[in-house]
Amino acid sequence: MFDNLTVDTIAERTDHASFDRGQKIDPGRVEIVERGDDVVRAKVTAPYEYHVCLELDGTDLVATCDCKIEHEWCRHAVATALKLINERGGEIFDPAMQAAAAAEAVFDDEVDTYLAALSREELIQVVRNLRVAQPRIDLSLEVGAAEHRGGPRAVGERISQRVQRLARKNPGWSARLTAEAAQEWFDLLDVCSACIDRGWGAELVVPLESATEGIGQMLLRTDDSYGALADAYRTAIILHLAAYRQSPPTPGEVVEWISSLVFEEYGFGEPDLDDYAEWLDIEAVDEIENRLDKQDTHAHYDDSFEYLREGIARLRGDDTALEQMLSGDELLEFYEERARDEDARDLLTQAAAERVSKKRLGLGGTGVSLEALTSRLDRYFGPGSLLAFRTKFAKAHPGRGFRELLAEDGVTPEMAMGVIESAPSWLRANLQLLYAIRFDDFDLGYAVATEHPRPEELDPELVFEMGTAIGVNVDRARGTELMFTLAEHFAAAGDLPSYKRLESELRDIRKFVADDAAALERFEALIADMRERYAGRAAIREILERI
Repeated sequence: MFDNLTVDTIAERTDHASFDRGQKIDPGRVEIVERGDDVVRAKVTAPYEYHVCLELDGTDLVATCDCKIEHEWCRHAVATALKLINERGGEIFDPAMQAAAAAEAVFDDEVDTYLAALSREELIQVVRNLRVAQPRIDLSLEVGAAEHRGGPRAVGERISQRVQRLARKNPGWSARLTAEAAQEWFDLLDVCSACIDRGWGAELVVPLESATEGIGQMLLRTDDSYGALADAYRTAIILHLAAYRQSPPTPGEVVEWISSLVFEEYGFGEPDLDDYAEWLDIEAVDEIENRLDKQDTHAHYDDSFEYLREGIARLRGDDTALEQMLSGDELLEFYEERARDEDARDLLTQAAAERVSKKRLGLGGTGVSLEALTSRLDRYFGPGSLLAFRTKFAKAHPGRGFRELLAEDGVTPEMAMGVIESAPSWLRANLQLLYAIRFDDFDLGYAVATEHPRPEELDPELVFEMGTAIGVNVDRARGTELMFTLAEHFAAAGDLPSYKRLESELRDIRKFVADDAAALERFEALIADMRERYAGRAAIREILERI
């Protein structure tokens, strides 16, 4: 399907706004990091780093992204798919081809013929109607009119007026209205981006500063559950930096800008001083630190002050101060950047000891995440270190660590059984099911699923998985019996979502037994038993009739 991927395929799967914004992401910001027959993974920097996965699910193409946009095909997924088409020779990012495609879409059709026949007055009325119906068209026309009247300076003034108007909006504590306001900001920022592309950055510095402050203030008083407004804020910062590169500021101007974002709370988030390093001199950095020292840190509720101090230390190359400020994953990365392997190894040793402590379920005193720890153990302590840690961690936290242990290469039945024996009695049966599935111990799995004295402790999903394994490898009828445990679970729940799952699971089991006479007979007997026991529930009776 990746080979047959087309622009139409993508457009059908997403909304107009995401498709439009995905097209505008520079393909150079899309890096394909994994490419297979069934999956493609990419890293998209727009403006920050997002991770996209395009995966074939049967005949469907499923997109996932770690951005905060809730619908499936966000703009980062669109950009990744377009990158694949572009690499195949589609040249969809070629400006000339985009212009030709746009022209082909609107010329030489009924609408084109209609417009060509209009008088000047009728055409003006059509444009006026469009301005009312399509605010984005109105914005583009305003910019065009400003350029016609006074060039880039007039464009900057017009955009400033738009920024002020939009900043006065109050979406209230509504996620939906906030997302709509964010889209308006993005429309405005898209125009700013186009103006910067034309070399008008000098005229856009002030409007973009106002936009950043306006979005930041809006963030402080709205519900940005979708993350769209925060994304618009970051985009405004990126464009402001781009405008700076066309119209380099003085160090004093940069100091005032950073001060307004952090100290006067016009912004939202922490500016990265590395981004401004080319315009900052020693005196400017000293001035930022002096202003920071005068602030009341107790009255500030986020970590922007600490982040700013880290930035100052990085610009000065003050590793001693920086090491004292950093912790957790950042401190580990700091050691690695400086090739201080012994310090990194000591930190990992402490983190590993904390993780296997039953008192440490969170980040722990070191602050090193479990992901950062496990990705480095074999590298720092030699092959097999990760497996040994997984075993210790699973014994300390069996409900949390047993699956990860079973997924490791090299795990043995003896290691896994040692974890099971040390686990609490109420958890042991489910661990035995996981063990049986992993090591194909079908007798143990069947015995646990059918003979456990407290069946309510068993995870019905695990019993179903065990039944599937037994049905495929040993006996289809015995497997069917276990698979029905999950159906029984949903039937007993008695709510609408559970009834939907019940019907879905029964249909899957019906397909599973279709080509096995003994299994089909067992299935029909179980259906008959369920029909008798749930005779008083009309919803279940209807489901069983449909099956």
